[in-house]
Amino acid sequence: MYKCGDYCGAEQPLFDDSGWESIGLPHSFSIPYFMSKDFYVGYGWYRKTLQLNKSDLAKRLFLEFDGVFQEAEVFVNGQLVGKHVGGYTAFALILRHML
Repeated sequence: MYKCGDYCGAEQPLFDDSGWESIGLPHSFSIPYFMSKDFYVGYGWYRKTLQLNKSDLAKRLFLEFDGVFQEAEVFVNGQLVGKHVGGYTAFALILRHML
């Protein structure tokens, strides 16, 4: 799910994202603005729900990103897991005690 802009509380699991756009990955929210006169500079939110088996919780789990432009803050279950700064560079975060 994706929504352009900044939304207070969007990191919370029960946040209502029913009006958000369903997107495929990879995705760049800047692309539509490159093709118009109104170039957007600001925030964008992505949300993903993961379904894990109970046996998965005993494993060492990572969340991997192949490329995030500029800055990213990653939340799991409403808690900040990590931050990343870099131009379309990959990074991974371990999900200890977050699930």
